[in-house]
Amino acid sequence: MPTPAATPPPPDGDFLKIDELRLDKEWIEQAEIYYRHATGAAKAQHARDEAKSNLDVVRAELSSEIRANPAQYGLEKVTEGTVEAAVLTSPKYAEAVKRVNESNYRLNIRQAAVSALEHRKRALTMLVELHNSNYFADPKVQAGRGVREKMSEAEQRAAAKKTQIRRDLSKEED
Repeated sequence: MPTPAATPPPPDGDFLKIDELRLDKEWIEQAEIYYRHATGAAKAQHARDEAKSNLDVVRAELSSEIRANPAQYGLEKVTEGTVEAAVLTSPKYAEAVKRVNESNYRLNIRQAAVSALEHRKRALTMLVELHNSNYFADPKVQAGRGVREKMSEAEQRAAAKKTQIRRDLSKEED
């Protein structure tokens, strides 16, 4: 009986983290991270397909065995319904179904990772756009009037919070 192809363990969520102070590096790494997870999904899909094929083989083998030896399976009369019921209640069949279900789960996890990487790509795009629009810039004093005079109290708190976050991140890197 063939065994399903081995798949790597499910991914953790660390690959989704973005360092907004290293956007250039994050973009450079994006393609490699995506490729790694997309190939993991392809391997998981292959393993799932193998498990499904194995399930079909187990079902056919059990059906033949039951028809050849109905008494061994507690059947007095061989009909499609009794053979099917005996196949479905067989431990061998249950194990094959379990392998299909596990491989489906691994595939779904891998596909979720690939989908999350699409969201990561969009987040990187938006962060670059925010960076290009000076969203992360410190407030500057303009000629004539100070920034504090032009900013509302909420804007001043938001600017102070952004500045503090940037300082904290810079300290963590040192």
